[in-house]
Amino acid sequence: MSATAARGSWGERLAALHYRRDGYRVVERNWACRHGEIDLIVGRAGVIVFCEVKTRARHSHGGPVAAVGPDKQRRLRRAAEEWIQVRRP
Repeated sequence: MSATAARGSWGERLAALHYRRDGYRVVERNWACRHGEIDLIVGRAGVIVFCEVKTRARHSHGGPVAAVGPDKQRRLRRAAEEWIQVRRP
């Protein structure tokens, strides 16, 4: 595993731990579809959170928020919509 992949995996584990401590349960990790991948899907009391995890070694290219521009947001939204359609009873 590359250093970048290991850092990303570590960040996803840390994010999942954070959500668990806040009372969420992890529903899915790294769920993929034709629109892309959702790193973490968590739920609590009828609320589902679709989480894009960005773990950066340094902020020279901007912080994690800068890495999720309009195109990425659109793909995440479409992936979330597909997840809801697939999971709807």
